[in-house]
Amino acid sequence: MSDTSVATHEPLAVCYADIESAAARLSGQAHHTPVLTSSTVNALTNSQVFFKSEERRVG
Repeated sequence: MSDTSVATHEPLAVCYADIESAAARLSGQAHHTPVLTSSTVNALTNSQVFFKSEERRVG
């Protein structure tokens, strides 16, 4: 018995023009939040790590 609930799909290729198009559609819709870095975390992980700061207003 074969499992027919699992579909196989080819991976979608995303090109730079797709990203530009998405950015244009989202223009003015997304709120920009800062991206933070840490030299300590970078040294500990031997890589460059970015932290996306999400500040949610409460109340």
